[in-house]
Amino acid sequence: MSELYRQSPLNTSNGGETPVAIELAELRVREKPFMPKRLLRGDPTLLAAALYNSGVASLPQVPNTYVEGSNGLLCLWFRPRQWLLLAEQNTSLQAQAELQAQLVEPGTCVIDVTDKYHCFTISGARASELLAVGCSLNLRKEKFTPGLCAQTLIEQVPVIVCRRPQGYTVLVERALANHLWLWFCHASREFE
Repeated sequence: MSELYRQSPLNTSNGGETPVAIELAELRVREKPFMPKRLLRGDPTLLAAALYNSGVASLPQVPNTYVEGSNGLLCLWFRPRQWLLLAEQNTSLQAQAELQAQLVEPGTCVIDVTDKYHCFTISGARASELLAVGCSLNLRKEKFTPGLCAQTLIEQVPVIVCRRPQGYTVLVERALANHLWLWFCHASREFE
């Protein structure tokens, strides 16, 4: 019987298992493969209580914002009655079973979407400039501050962009990750 294994959608971009990266003097784009992600759906009061009881994170109530927990967990406002949890490591989401057990109301659930979205981090002094090449969202520091996130397009590819203190986290559907990566490679040439 063959074994199942995870493979980055960018595996063909570098020919191996190593996460891909662009490393320039003032710009860094890095792949973060297999970053655990969970979609929370349902009543915000119930979800907030379950998150609090599990010690996972708090729930942002304002659209287009996120809350960063001390455990390396991000909780993004995704849509009305939907939030997206992102973990820096697998250990950050070990409380999922406990969280799911607390959510017994119909229509309230935790869904593993780890393989639906692929993650990139973009940092450095020119990170905003790179994104501005293909994105119409106003990414200037005074407008798109840390704590904000938005669903937008980068070069016609739907993405979720989070402004973090150290740069940006960009989520893209797995099927479009290679296309976006190739765009990052091409657009970053002007910053060499």
